[in-house]
Amino acid sequence: MNNFIEKRYQGLIVCRKYTRTWSFPVEVAKLIQQETADMSVLHLYGGLAEGGVKLDADPLTRPDVIGNSLFPPFACESFDVVIVDPPYKSIYNMPSAVLMPAACVAKHWVWWFHTHYQPHVCGLVPHRWWSVLPSKRGPLRCLIEYKRTRHPRGHTMVHNWKTSPEMQPYNWSRHLLQRPLSLTGVA
Repeated sequence: MNNFIEKRYQGLIVCRKYTRTWSFPVEVAKLIQQETADMSVLHLYGGLAEGGVKLDADPLTRPDVIGNSLFPPFACESFDVVIVDPPYKSIYNMPSAVLMPAACVAKHWVWWFHTHYQPHVCGLVPHRWWSVLPSKRGPLRCLIEYKRTRHPRGHTMVHNWKTSPEMQPYNWSRHLLQRPLSLTGVA
């Protein structure tokens, strides 16, 4: 663990004037866009993120696909990169359930942006990481780039998903797309 912390740490990102919600701070968005250029990208919990295909349960954010990010309507290894920025304030015992769909849908990389640090989980190995201070009053967050090493098949969820409403399958097909879905650059 110390090897990862010492050798893979990329530094502190201090965000200036971050006040928007449902989107990344500008500094984080630019870093992710630079690092994922020329790759197919899926934003689980897409919100108002820019670039790539956005999947979100909130139709007001105008995602490309309306649905539950825990049950994405995409085949395994559909995107080079999957970005995960879950809106849950407390995800105690839920990180593996939140990261498992990302590990399935990603071909190569998963990016995690949250207040909870996640070590090796669901076939994902931390590759690089940053500390992010989103605002003067906001909690410190971590931005982790994971390398997908295997499919998460056989990995079990720790959280009791049957009693949690956000963990239930979502009938995404009953909604029409807010705008035409463009998979430009998706292999």
